[in-house]
Amino acid sequence: MRTLACSLILVAACGGGDAASRPSPDAAPLAIATYDQDVVDPARGREIGVRVVYPIGTTGEHAVVLISHGGFGAANGEVLFAHIGDELASAGFVAIQLGHRMSATSEQNRLDRPADVSFVIDALASGALALPSGFGGTLNTTRVGHTGHSAGAYTSHAVAGGAYPYGTFGDPRIAAIAPISPQGVGDEFEAYDNGPGDSTWTPVTQPVLVLLGGDELDTNGAGVFIEDGWRLRPFQRYPDVSDRLQVIVAGQGHVDMAAQGDDDVKAFVARNVRAFFDVYLRDGGDACAIGTIAPPAAGISSFERRPARSGSRLGGCP
Repeated sequence: MRTLACSLILVAACGGGDAASRPSPDAAPLAIATYDQDVVDPARGREIGVRVVYPIGTTGEHAVVLISHGGFGAANGEVLFAHIGDELASAGFVAIQLGHRMSATSEQNRLDRPADVSFVIDALASGALALPSGFGGTLNTTRVGHTGHSAGAYTSHAVAGGAYPYGTFGDPRIAAIAPISPQGVGDEFEAYDNGPGDSTWTPVTQPVLVLLGGDELDTNGAGVFIEDGWRLRPFQRYPDVSDRLQVIVAGQGHVDMAAQGDDDVKAFVARNVRAFFDVYLRDGGDACAIGTIAPPAAGISSFERRPARSGSRLGGCP
């Protein structure tokens, strides 16, 4: 098991106030650091890599967002998607970058991933996954966000309560999700759709921000054509009990929406994921700005807002 390590990865003016004060999007970023630790779920005998990215010198309660990489597992998955973790932490969140280790089979992978998320939230809530002395605040582990790419997007849907033929894995602490490049019907995750009232995504009642690449809409992660608009299906089936947003970045393929993407695409994803969680986890920010911040050079080919039927934060948006 890896020993824990801490490192300072950004130093900047704090811009006044602590993380609990919800710095504005234009405020100078908070100083942040990382804290690495492998944890083991004894019930499954499974190791999970964890990189905690946190603001330094802050106090008060901090919102938590977990980040899942794609694929069937990785030895270093917790170091991926630093662009999202750093953006969140510099705005006062505590970001948990998860390293989902390799599972024995693809079938086991789809069980392990949501279990990893719930186990890490348990460990944070109980103090079993301790935070370093440089972090002076507390964590809100009752309203948690999740984001992830590809298999990580499956993980978002699973912990948000998505229905799959082999089970449901909803965690009531998941309050908002931002799936990146989610799957449609079928493939190894076996999502299904029997109409608006009976689909994998019907039980997903949390606010959702979907981010997609314009060149991946019809294909799976290997670039194999599945059906027209395959990746658009989840957004079509979310119930209208919470706000739902979907952004399609022009000209981007599957890996372009991941950690391998162009810097401006990664910045766009990170900043809008942060804006989304600022609104739906911390009750701050500007809901109308989500999806519009720092558009990449490739441009946005489609942007859609679907407000909740009541209590929407999107009601005043143009």
